[in-house]
Amino acid sequence: MGIVDAIATTISAINLRSKFMNNNNQNLGKLTLEQQFQLEVLRKDIENMSLEQAKEYLLEAFRQLMVKDNVCRDLFKQCYL
Repeated sequence: MGIVDAIATTISAINLRSKFMNNNNQNLGKLTLEQQFQLEVLRKDIENMSLEQAKEYLLEAFRQLMVKDNVCRDLFKQCYL
């Protein structure tokens, strides 16, 4: 499995996690047309990266997702305080 496939699999897993967090919203696990385009642009960019660059990019993407989770969690807590 190449790095592009690994990143695509990771993104799919993240989308699935989001989908199961809220079963009432059927579109939550789906990408918009704009997001699909962005993913395809990213896929092409990754193909031109070295393995080390792709690993660094993946780690930074995960870090940003964790920060996003923290912000969402904090906002959710504030809504119910």
